Amino acid sequence: MESTWTELELVERDAIWDAFYERFRFRPSMTEFPGLHEPEDSVTFSLSGMCGDEDRYWRVRRACEAAALAAFRKLVAPGGYLHVLDWQHPGYRFRPHSTVEVDHLGDWTVPLLPNGDYFFFLDPAGRCARPSVGADALRFRA
Repeated sequence: MESTWTELELVERDAIWDAFYERFRFRPSMTEFPGLHEPEDSVTFSLSGMCGDEDRYWRVRRACEAAALAAFRKLVAPGGYLHVLDWQHPGYRFRPHSTVEVDHLGDWTVPLLPNGDYFFFLDPAGRCARPSVGADALRFRA
């Protein structure tokens, strides 16, 4: 079985970013969020209630990861992949039907939940976006 995470070549990553900047009018900012044009069919969930209680944080985080993985598996055919962009970091092909590889803390290579950085899960056509932008929101777009 192929690895869950395969790093994109620089040329491919840059081409995906260029298309993303144009399609979503992406404007990275440390103070103004969401920093991109959200399509009308986006759904945003507040994550602010999970902060301040470490046990609740981890329960909500793992539940979000499980729900997103289930959704990704419905959206992507077996053997297929999503592009994952992580601003100012390597990009990846993410194969949701593979066993998701995690680090020693149980984190995905590119986290699902916001951690102060910009990262996005996109289908190869750039449609199935799940941007993580800012510190307290999770946005889905089908």
